[in-house]
Amino acid sequence: MHSFNMSPEMELLIRCSGFNFSTSNMSRIRELQHAKINWHLLLWFARWHRVELQLYHCFKQNEDGLIPETIMNSLQHVTHAHTHNNLFMQRELLNLLKLLKSHQVTAVPVKGPLMASILSKDKFYYQSGSIHLILLRQNVPVVKDILGNEGYIKIGRSTFSHSGKRTVVKIHSSLTNSIVTSKNESFRNRLVTFKIGPDEYVSLSPVDHLLFLCISGARKHWARIGLVSELSGFVQSNKELNWPLLLKEARVLQAKRILLSGLQLGSQLMGLSIPSLIYKESAEDKAIKKITRLSVKLLANTGKRAVNNVEFLYYQTSLRKGIKDKLIYSRNFLRKLRFQNKMRRPHLLYGPRGLAEFVPTSPEIVERMLELAEAGPQDRLYDLGSGDGIIVITAAKKIGLRSVGIEMNPALIEKAKVKAEAEGVSHLVSFVEQDVLTADFSSATIITSYLRSFGNKKLLPHFRKQLKPGIRIITCDFSIPGLLPEKCVIVENGVRYVTYLYLWTL
Repeated sequence: MHSFNMSPEMELLIRCSGFNFSTSNMSRIRELQHAKINWHLLLWFARWHRVELQLYHCFKQNEDGLIPETIMNSLQHVTHAHTHNNLFMQRELLNLLKLLKSHQVTAVPVKGPLMASILSKDKFYYQSGSIHLILLRQNVPVVKDILGNEGYIKIGRSTFSHSGKRTVVKIHSSLTNSIVTSKNESFRNRLVTFKIGPDEYVSLSPVDHLLFLCISGARKHWARIGLVSELSGFVQSNKELNWPLLLKEARVLQAKRILLSGLQLGSQLMGLSIPSLIYKESAEDKAIKKITRLSVKLLANTGKRAVNNVEFLYYQTSLRKGIKDKLIYSRNFLRKLRFQNKMRRPHLLYGPRGLAEFVPTSPEIVERMLELAEAGPQDRLYDLGSGDGIIVITAAKKIGLRSVGIEMNPALIEKAKVKAEAEGVSHLVSFVEQDVLTADFSSATIITSYLRSFGNKKLLPHFRKQLKPGIRIITCDFSIPGLLPEKCVIVENGVRYVTYLYLWTL
C-alpha cells in the first residue's frame, strides 16, 4: 500500500476497507487508532463511501479498547441492519429471477445481492444495494412491463423502485453501459451456471464480472471507497482469474485503461495483489499513473468539495485512448450539461417540491434529533420541509420551545395545525406555506431539515447569509455538500435499516 496525503480518518477508512489483514496493514491501523481521530467524521465518511460493514469487521479484528463504545455500537447496529437487508435482497433477487424465468426471460444478475454472497462466505461484510440485471436488448421492454405489474415504479431511464419493499432494480442491456463505444457481446458465450436448490441460473464469468465492476467504478470516477473495496474483495475471492483473457477482453471492449486504472487503484489504496502482467501493462501506459493519482486526489477531498465538471470530463476522457472515443464522449457530456443548465437543474428540473419527499418521521428519531441539537426552552427551531409537523410539535410539547414549520404542501400544513391544536401547543408553533429557498429563518437557533442532499446544497448559501455562527443544523439521512458534520448519530429504524442524524455548524 502506498502512503497518500490525506486525513487520518480517510487513511483509516481505506486501510480497513480492503480485506487486507497483513501484519503491516494491521499495525498501521493500530497507529491510526492511537492518533487523534474524529470518530463522528469517520462514521460519516464510512456512510458516504458505503463501507460501514468493512469498518466494523476490521475494528472487531483489532479490538483493543481504542474504539469508543458508542462508535462500535453504532457500527454494530448498521451491520445487523445490512445483514438482514442482504438476506432480504437475496430472496428478492431469486424471486425476481424465477418470475422472469417463468416468462422465458433469462436475466444475468451482477453486483448487488450476488456480490454479497460472493464476498461473504460465512458473514456479510458487503452492502448489497440495488439488484442489477443484464438482459438481451429485446427483452428490456418485457421486463419493464413485468416490473410495473409487480409494483415497481420507473425512477430513471432503466431504474425501478418498489416503495413497499424498498428495493431498487437496475437494468443493463450490455456489459459496458455506453461508457465505451464497443458493444461486443462475447460475454454471453462465457456465462456460468449456478444452482440454488433445484433451480439453475446463469451469471457472468469471473473475467466479465470483474470488467463490469471496473466499468461501473470508472463511470463514477471511483468516487466511493466502497467501489474499490468491492473490486478488491472480488479479486481476492477469485484466485484463479484468467488474467490474459481478462486483458484480451478489455482490449476488445476498448476498456483496457478502465481495467488497468481500477486494478492499480485497488493495489495502491488497499494493497490488492495483482500479477506482474498487469503491472507491466500499466507501466507501458503513462496515462494510468495520472488517472490513478487523480482518483486518489478526489477521494482525499471527500466532503471538502464536489468534483467539478472540468475534473470529471478530464478523468473520463483520460480513460479513453482513441481520439474518436474522446471526442464522442466529450460531445455527449457537453450535450447533457447544456440540457441540465437549460433546465437550471435541480430547482426547475425537479421543482421546489423535489427538494424533499414527505416521509413520516418516527417519534424516537425526532427525540434523538432534539437531543443531538441540545435543544432548550430558550431556543427557536425552524423545521424546513416540516411535513405533518411532528418535529415542531414535539419540540414545543416536550421542551417548550417556540418552533416554526416551513412547508409547501397546504394539505400537510392543515394536518399539522390540527395536530398542534390537539396537543395543546398551537400557541407555541406556527406553520408557513412557503418555498424554503425564499424563506426567512434568520431568527433560528436550531434548524432541522429532511431535505435531500441537493436541497441542502441549494440552502447552504442561505444558511451562510441568514444564520449566525454556531447555529445548530440537524439533518436526517442526508448530508450538506460542502460541509463536514460535527457529530454523527445512528438510530435503529426497523430490522433492515438505520437512520443517520448529523449535527452541522457554520
